[in-house]
Amino acid sequence: MKSFVFNCIWTCALVHLAYGVYPMSGPNPQNLASLFFRSRLASQDPAVSMACFSDYIVKSNTVGETYGRDYNQCLINAREGRQNIETEMIDKRIAIGESSQGICKRLSTCDGLNSTLEVFNCHARIGANNTKAVYSISGNASEYANIMQEKYRLIDLRHEQCCKTAERSYVESTAVNYRNLQDCLDGRAKPNPPTTTTTTTPQPTTTTTTTTTLAPAASTTEIEPTSETPDFITSEATDVVDPTLLPGPEEFAKLLKLFK
Repeated sequence: MKSFVFNCIWTCALVHLAYGVYPMSGPNPQNLASLFFRSRLASQDPAVSMACFSDYIVKSNTVGETYGRDYNQCLINAREGRQNIETEMIDKRIAIGESSQGICKRLSTCDGLNSTLEVFNCHARIGANNTKAVYSISGNASEYANIMQEKYRLIDLRHEQCCKTAERSYVESTAVNYRNLQDCLDGRAKPNPPTTTTTTTPQPTTTTTTTTTLAPAASTTEIEPTSETPDFITSEATDVVDPTLLPGPEEFAKLLKLFK
């Protein structure tokens, strides 16, 4: 069973190296496959090489997850910033709308007059008065629009900087992880030890039953303690790969032929 699990893990590592998605600035699958083949041909300890690549894959996944979180946080910050600008300018938007509605309302009152002459005079008078209001609306709206555009520009700039920072951190972490893989395969560094899993069953419980018997003349209490202890076993199981079950050179030679 352990040999089967070991082979499955090793095969998954090969597939990850051959078909995994890597950034353009980081090590590509061809470089990783070349490094893998060269290390397998030169290495005399398959277990160490497998541990090196397994550690590399785990760290690569961690780096990718960190980059995903950082990139999404950049998007969240930009979206929240735009929403805050909308909230800040809502009062000014309402004021502009009320001013424009007031102008339309004053002009519409002229249409209710009976005399055509009165209608013309009304529009001439109110139109002159509304000129100042319309000019004020135009000036205020232009000013508010410029303010919002500048704030949006700053948000876009911060978002771009945030994404570049996340990408730079990702590229640097990927490069460090790749160098660690090379050092591990060359014997300059040791791979991280495998993690172990410990399983412990709960402690047993003891049940005590008390029986009381009443007589007409005198009361007599008889206590019969009984202990019921369920069967349990406390064990600590550790998943450790047996070195004797590691695939031999013939099995790795077959894997190499499959990837040629």
